[in-house]
Parts: sequence; structure tokens; C-alpha cells
Amino acid sequence: MERLIVEYQRMFKLLDGWAIIYDTTAKYKNQCAINLAKKQATIYEWIGDGIELDNFILHEILHINLRVVRDYENKECLDNEETFVRDICNFIDRARSDS
Repeated sequence: MERLIVEYQRMFKLLDGWAIIYDTTAKYKNQCAINLAKKQATIYEWIGDGIELDNFILHEILHINLRVVRDYENKECLDNEETFVRDICNFIDRARSDS
């Protein structure tokens, strides 16, 4: 899992110097926690249905990127972020299927 995180992380310059881990032991699932000040993020275990694990990792990596570039206080921004991330993941998933 760490290899996949590093692979996706390298695609985004904003995440240079970040420590991103995958945690299967936490009580949290299907989400990530982000500490902007420390440049750290934890992606919590995916236990859902509907998308592949690698797509979930990409989904959370995109959330981390977006959090780096904008304020996280606004609920409307959160909803827009989720829509944006899903759209990008769907686009990439379709591109993978076509190749």
C-alpha cells in the first residue's frame, strides 16, 4: 500500500516533503486526516464497496492536495471538493478502462 501512496504522491508537487501513511488499525475508516502544519496525512483503511482500493487511495491523495491549496472551514467548499475529487477519479478510471 505504501508503494501506491508514494506513486500517487509523486504525481503532485504540492505533496513534496509530506509524510502520508495508510492505517488499517485506527477506528476511522474510508477517510483521511490531514495535518497541514506538520505536512502529515493518514489515509484510513478502505472497507467500502463500489471502488477499487487504488482508486480510493487516489481519491484521498486528491483530497490532501486540495486541502493544501484552500481553506477548509467552509461547508460548501467541502461539498465542492468532494464532487471535484469524485469527478477526477471517475475520469481517471475511465481512462484506465479505455487503455
